[in-house]
Amino acid sequence: MIINLVLVLFLLVLFLYDFKSRLVPLYIFIFLFILTAIKFILISHEIGWNVTLNNLVFCVAFMSIQLIALVFWLSYKNKGFKLVHERYIGLGDILFMIILLPIFPFYFFIFYYLLSLILIIIGTVIRYQFNPNNPDKTIPLAGYQALLLSFILVVIFFSPRISQFILELYFII
Repeated sequence: MIINLVLVLFLLVLFLYDFKSRLVPLYIFIFLFILTAIKFILISHEIGWNVTLNNLVFCVAFMSIQLIALVFWLSYKNKGFKLVHERYIGLGDILFMIILLPIFPFYFFIFYYLLSLILIIIGTVIRYQFNPNNPDKTIPLAGYQALLLSFILVVIFFSPRISQFILELYFII
């Protein structure tokens, strides 16, 4: 699908912006939102609106629970109410994850989300081991997740079996 190619290109642009400056222009998020909306509509026409909407509800619930738990934990830890984006995670990182919600089946979204966080933690630890005097203590979370998603979309594009498997995941819920 041409939509996946364009999505990969915008994900790579997001990675470059986030990695270099930790600041992604709003128009990148707008284009990603439009592309994921188109992809969601195409998937819904292929497998049915009830199935995709059901998966979307589970994905939204999962991310909502994550964000709410993070706000409560940070508020408890700091002995006062703290919003997540005030110091610990960028607003663009949250926006990126929200934009991705419609394009995956629930179980694949959890797999992607956890895999991305594990790889980012490992990569960050390795990066700080080789450069401990690096003054930049921020992590380009959305950028790294975009890079991983680009890789996954390319693998899916070239492997019809994996693509079929992911489509079948929609029907598990």
